Amino acid sequence: MAKRQPFFPDKTVTLQVNDVVLAYLEDLAKTGLYGNTHDQVAEIVLRLGLRQLIDSGALKLKEQTIPRIEGE
Repeated sequence: MAKRQPFFPDKTVTLQVNDVVLAYLEDLAKTGLYGNTHDQVAEIVLRLGLRQLIDSGALKLKEQTIPRIEGE
């Protein structure tokens, strides 16, 4: 099966963290529950944190138009 393109292309963000934060990310990566690398874990933790801020009302959910897929 062909892999579909994501609705919203990923962008690369470079983060600098201290040793303690990196240790937490690596510990979570060892569990495999939030990804298998500290990079994957950082992405999931960031997404979860943003979701909590939206749910709490601290951030407002941005309206986005989902692009049309050719042939649909």
